[in-house]
Amino acid sequence: MANQAIPHPKNLPVQRHTQHLLSCIGTHPHLVNTIGNAAAPVPNGANNLAIIPNPNTGTFTLTGRLPGNASSLFASIEVDDLLGRAVYANVALVNNGIMDAPVRLSNDLADGVYLVKVKNGEASQVIRFVLSH
Repeated sequence: MANQAIPHPKNLPVQRHTQHLLSCIGTHPHLVNTIGNAAAPVPNGANNLAIIPNPNTGTFTLTGRLPGNASSLFASIEVDDLLGRAVYANVALVNNGIMDAPVRLSNDLADGVYLVKVKNGEASQVIRFVLSH
């Protein structure tokens, strides 16, 4: 069986780019609660943070109830590319376990799939989103 060349992600439209990346890394539905324009529950039902809108242009709101007991007054937010490089980090205020945090990413980020990691005390959640300028 001959090796097939994998197209470089920069040569793919955003939707194809997303499908290409997901096929390369596999899907992890237990980590994902937001894909496309609608939020879907995480299978264990423990978390309900959402990114609105998704896909977005780099400006979005991270909103909803934090996972776990949300005992801390603050939650850390980190956005990583799919290679694991942090492209954004901040801390957001948490009010009775609810977060409503605006996020504005740098305009020089490439279109594609990114991961938002939210941590509050011992609880954490990862949400996948699509950046499309």
